[in-house]
Amino acid sequence: IAPHPPLDLLREVDAVWIPSGSDWEGGINDRHAFMPRKYADAYLGAWALVTGGEAKDVMLDTLGAMKVNGYPGPNTECFLKARLAYNNINIERFPSVAYLTCTQREKSRWTQCSGTATNDAPGWLYKDEMEHATRIAKCVRSSWTQKKMDDCKEDISRLYRGFR
Repeated sequence: IAPHPPLDLLREVDAVWIPSGSDWEGGINDRHAFMPRKYADAYLGAWALVTGGEAKDVMLDTLGAMKVNGYPGPNTECFLKARLAYNNINIERFPSVAYLTCTQREKSRWTQCSGTATNDAPGWLYKDEMEHATRIAKCVRSSWTQKKMDDCKEDISRLYRGFR
């Protein structure tokens, strides 16, 4: 709902840049990232770890046995966090200006589309995520600066159960 932060602002720090939010069950948002090419294998290499039999060891080494073997167990967000930690890759966050949309046509037992009464009108999947992105977009007002990167951040960790 607002422009992506300029890549020049993100290139100044050697890290994987991930938007705020969607850090489910103590993991880290896995929907979008900006990174130097040297981190692409670690970020995108989940399948290689799974098929190579290394995924559980990576998660145990970085997340601990309680997170990996306990309830509700690991998820894709936790697996991403583990891969980045295992490879000693710094994670930076930028304020998210996007949220998941949906229509009433997309029905699932896991999610419910809100904010729309018709089959084709767009709504939102997670209200808190939509409200967060809307606040950030208003703060940014269509142009990013380093000051806005700092000023527009907000702590939304309370929204994600198990956040650590």
